[in-house]
Amino acid sequence: MVTAPPTDSSAEPHGTLDALRTVIAPLARLAVARGVSYAVVDEALRLAFVSVAHASHSGLPEHRRASRISAATGLHRREVNRLLEQAAQPRSAAPPRSPAAMVFAHWRSDKRYRKRGGAPRTLPRVGPAPSFESLAREVTRDVHPRALLEELLRLKLAVLDADALLLEHQAHWFVRETIGWLRRTFSRLDVSSRTLFALIEPGSCFAGSLLELALASDRTYMLALPDDAARAPKIVVGDANFALYPMATGQTRLARRFYGEAPALDAVHAAVGGALDAEAALALGLVTSAPDDIDWADEVRLAIEERSSLSPDALTGMEANLRFNGPETMATRIFGRLTAWQNWIFNRPNAVGEKGALKVYGKGEKAAFDWKRV
Repeated sequence: MVTAPPTDSSAEPHGTLDALRTVIAPLARLAVARGVSYAVVDEALRLAFVSVAHASHSGLPEHRRASRISAATGLHRREVNRLLEQAAQPRSAAPPRSPAAMVFAHWRSDKRYRKRGGAPRTLPRVGPAPSFESLAREVTRDVHPRALLEELLRLKLAVLDADALLLEHQAHWFVRETIGWLRRTFSRLDVSSRTLFALIEPGSCFAGSLLELALASDRTYMLALPDDAARAPKIVVGDANFALYPMATGQTRLARRFYGEAPALDAVHAAVGGALDAEAALALGLVTSAPDDIDWADEVRLAIEERSSLSPDALTGMEANLRFNGPETMATRIFGRLTAWQNWIFNRPNAVGEKGALKVYGKGEKAAFDWKRV
């Protein structure tokens, strides 16, 4: 006769399960964060159960071992035997990958989805190959491409290219209005009576449409970190910089920057989509200066002190000349000539006030200037 010892059967399993949930939750978060699928974790857990049970019954004969492990773990004997054989083999094969990981690997390995340099190509979301939809369908049809894309976005293995979306759907009324508002916003920088410096440092995001902020600036300083490539800031030129945001001159800011010279623009266009460090950006003429971390603070300080030492009205005229150096249009006549000169500089007290330069000219008196920019 076999009898079981008296135990509190209601409390112990619950306490054990609570402890297991406390341990399993962080492991599940780690697996989800790293894209490890449930099937892989389940296989690892089964193998751990069998290994622990096997160690606890190592003294049993081989023909009884599988039955005892099966009773201890709740796994079928056939499954126990399979896992024992697997544990005895060297761990040479890579674990199975999740569908999202397989899509990402296919994206990086298939030449149809890569650029010439080997980097993954920017893909439209839907449509015939090469598109993300076709890429996902080639890997698996069990998971919808949208779900795979969302998983890659969560894992930061892919990003949505907002500029590509704007270019693809620019005929749609809402996208057209969005582009128009962005264009007008960037144009406000061109006509502002302010000095604009762009400082490209680690954590900056001057890419695609946001690169227009740097291109609209009077000077652009980009930090060079040749010994720390991981922290070095990068800029990215996009197709949107060549099409979506013309200035008042009718030119894009890139065309204005290079005075419409085809060789320089072709070199920049060849770099579209690539992450450019300070050296590459300076070589292409996209930044004014690229000091290293030793000279960075002094270079920026000197640039600001130099600019602030000039007459504010002279700055307004100089900046207007620099920003509207392309073909003259009615908009440039209004915003570049009339606004900066006739409606601003010549009407300021510095010019026509009691002690203004025009009032005291020829009198042998010294003009009194207001150094504040309004």
